[in-house]
Amino acid sequence: MAVCSCVICLVSLDVLEDTSVITFNASNLTLHDVELSSEILDLKTKQIQTDHTFDQKAERVTVQSSSVLTRGSKAQLKGSI
Repeated sequence: MAVCSCVICLVSLDVLEDTSVITFNASNLTLHDVELSSEILDLKTKQIQTDHTFDQKAERVTVQSSSVLTRGSKAQLKGSI
């Protein structure tokens, strides 16, 4: 029997400028199942397709969204660590 020791993280974001990229510090974190949702889509909190990369040297994660988050909107980033 497998036991999952994952922790779900949820970060609320205030979008200050139009963007499709979110970058944040992630020292010693391994992210799985990254999801981005936003109120600007037709259905509130609809998931946006994302791709994420980890820069080990800079200890930063970059999440690339398939949609643009517009200035003044709210978004949520969810992932398992």
